[in-house]
Amino acid sequence: RTSCPRAISLMSSFGSRIVKARWAADHPDVAFLAAIKVVGLDKQGMLNDLIRIISLRMKLNIRKVTIESHGGMFEGRFDVFVHNKDELEQLMASMESLPHVYTVTRAGNDIHKVLESEADKSKLQ
Repeated sequence: RTSCPRAISLMSSFGSRIVKARWAADHPDVAFLAAIKVVGLDKQGMLNDLIRIISLRMKLNIRKVTIESHGGMFEGRFDVFVHNKDELEQLMASMESLPHVYTVTRAGNDIHKVLESEADKSKLQ
């Protein structure tokens, strides 16, 4: 991003060497780790409903889930692998459509590109 302080520093020092990034078309072996924050009423089965949307309906992999409950409300963070921004937005809209879910937002600025192809996994072993 051009608004990133590190990017601004690099562009000022190495401007002629910087090339504009172009994203390739969606590729099934490339996923991005997105952190999603969910706030809502702490009802029995709420976590199950959220997991069903992520895993069963959207068929996405979950890396990490953290849930806390205070005074009848819950706040959860879901680190989920998505393939593109549209898929992330669809997931967030589906989660927000659940009864008793009040807000669904991105949790920070922490999307990371992750290669999930079997070939890349085998190189790590």
